[in-house]
Amino acid sequence: MTGGKHVVAVVEPGPDYSFHLLAVARVGFAGEYAERHRATVSAADRRCLEEHAALLAFGDGRRGKLTSLLVFLPAYLNLDAEVLFGGVLRARGCRPARWGVAAHARTL
Repeated sequence: MTGGKHVVAVVEPGPDYSFHLLAVARVGFAGEYAERHRATVSAADRRCLEEHAALLAFGDGRRGKLTSLLVFLPAYLNLDAEVLFGGVLRARGCRPARWGVAAHARTL
């Protein structure tokens, strides 16, 4: 390709899963995706994420205290979002079940 740019699409489970969790818990996202995939995360885990929405939300030039740690940094570095979300939320008193990236991938 002369004078143009080559685009490569890559699937990265870490960032994908971070945004999946935020979407199904309606943290900054609402819509068809959230409704369709809501059952992939248990009601108790969604409640936990919803209770901490202010710490995880972002938009309009603002972000929660944990957004950089749990959303932006893992997306940039392609880290294991399941480990990060689970560890930090357990430290905040939640007891999330193990969120299975493989289980999420099968639903898409």
